[in-house]
Amino acid sequence: MVVGVTSELRLGGVNEVAELLGVSRQRVAKLRVRADFPEPIGNVSGRAVWDLGAVSAWNASGSRQAPGRPTGESRARLLGGRFLLEEKIDGGGYADVFRAIDRKQTDSVPQPVAVKILRELDDKTLRRMERELRLLSGIEHQNVMTILGSGDTEDGEYFYVMPLARGSLVQYAEEFEGLDNRSRLLDLMKQICAGLEHIHQQGVLHRDLKPGNILRFEPDRWVLADFGLAVEVARETTTLTATFDGFGTPWYTAPEQWAGGARDVTEQADIFSLGRILQELYTGGRGVSVPAGDLRRVILRATAERPEERHRDVNEFLTDLERAVTSQSNARWEPLEETAERHLQRLRFDNTSAEDLDEFLDWALTLDPEDSEEGEALTDTLPALDYSSIVTLWTSRPMDLRDVFRAHSARVGSSQTFDFGYCDILADFARRMIAATRDSEILQYAIASLVQLGHNHNRWHVKDVVTGLLQSLRGQNAIQAAIDGLHDTDTEALAWTINDFSLRSLAPALRSAIRNLL
Repeated sequence: MVVGVTSELRLGGVNEVAELLGVSRQRVAKLRVRADFPEPIGNVSGRAVWDLGAVSAWNASGSRQAPGRPTGESRARLLGGRFLLEEKIDGGGYADVFRAIDRKQTDSVPQPVAVKILRELDDKTLRRMERELRLLSGIEHQNVMTILGSGDTEDGEYFYVMPLARGSLVQYAEEFEGLDNRSRLLDLMKQICAGLEHIHQQGVLHRDLKPGNILRFEPDRWVLADFGLAVEVARETTTLTATFDGFGTPWYTAPEQWAGGARDVTEQADIFSLGRILQELYTGGRGVSVPAGDLRRVILRATAERPEERHRDVNEFLTDLERAVTSQSNARWEPLEETAERHLQRLRFDNTSAEDLDEFLDWALTLDPEDSEEGEALTDTLPALDYSSIVTLWTSRPMDLRDVFRAHSARVGSSQTFDFGYCDILADFARRMIAATRDSEILQYAIASLVQLGHNHNRWHVKDVVTGLLQSLRGQNAIQAAIDGLHDTDTEALAWTINDFSLRSLAPALRSAIRNLL
């Protein structure tokens, strides 16, 4: 008998029990219904109070299994009376994945399956997930993951079962990198697009498309998995953090999905993710700038900031990609200067053909404006477009022409040095683009670049062009576009461009905005 030693009784409510067990309050509510869970020793203000020592002893006794983590002694765990767990093969912020055997298989050697056990789901999220799985269970396609079963574990957690894959695209990404693997890359993207197009036709959006959710099966079959499940979990539980843990990687997530959540997206959000995957595979990493080439054009369009500027659907994306891969495979090598001169001569024709204009625009889209030689080739050739050529391209390919002009304008407004006479040519071309397209974004890019260009080179003609453009603006959209462009200039350049006399001749809203900027 030990004399003089007393044990201190530690009491706590639901919050303290949850902290002790390392689970959520909702999880505690589920654990309480188990017959072996310690009973509360009383109530304070109508709330249950436990002996935390007893809860701690119960936790350490092995009576409580960590969600989805069978111990060595109890690994042979049967879920749904059918799926026998073997070993854990993956885990994340909200789920664990186990290798298991489907006991209902009739094969002499049963094929293993993957069981995903989801943790810490509240009732609302659980209902959404059950609806999602019911919807997916009715979709059958060779490039879409099959759901073999789902249900509740003995601990009240939710699980669903899939065929066991060899791995995800994360493990095999290197096989598709570089120019030499274009054909393999195209085959991979065809399979991804086939699965994605099928679910889109069923009215389903993936919303979390990334390499980790693209799984590989024998022999070289690729399958889409986790349709929005991580998105729903992240939106409804505490797994969502400042780094979007549990929501997928921000790199693959469309801007509108960040802003409005999973509920407010369209097919274009999945197109954005496709573009990001293509970029990562093509360049060998996230965030790596896309090198010159036809694939650059496809990637830039798919990952455009605005959804309406992306490919309209998966088919259009795939068609664009196939054309780009084919043209790169068949293209003959030609020095950049020779290519630029060839296009320049064609653009100077009185009646440049639509085919020549399309070829020029395809080439211009491959150029990297941040590369000195390619950027120079762009600004040397694009201003050769006359009014009718601009109208032709704007009618058939407005988004592509806008993208090229945006890249061109960024270089014009930078610290690059141009001949004085060419500054005037650049200003006149910008004015021609505005007149031919009547597009607010073209106006915004032009205003921003010309204000900087005129100031950097002290060119009065450029200044006059800007002033004339601003004086002609009356509509609200045009005025706002000009204001947005002026926001992208520095104060010194703006003050050099707009004097008191010209300021008084502008529309009141524009005049007020400029005064605030100055």
